[in-house]
Amino acid sequence: AQAWADLAGDIRAALDIDPGSKAAQALLDRWSALLAPFKRVASSEQQRAAQDMWSRVGEWGAGANQPVTQPVVDFIKAANAARQAGKVTK
Repeated sequence: AQAWADLAGDIRAALDIDPGSKAAQALLDRWSALLAPFKRVASSEQQRAAQDMWSRVGEWGAGANQPVTQPVVDFIKAANAARQAGKVTK
């Protein structure tokens, strides 16, 4: 839980950087590393359900008190899209 909170804080501090930058890609790598254990054991259906749930974190309301917020999720999506599109700064 602390690793997720630390990462979410680092992403919130970096929201204004280019999603294709080295710094953004490093944050995406950290995100992926934290997700790796779940991805190893979760079925495709479980992974899709989790992705759907987290893509709507902004709808959870203030009482949810999660370190991962909608802007954090949106940043990770943008960094991943930049990677997939080959728009990563060398």
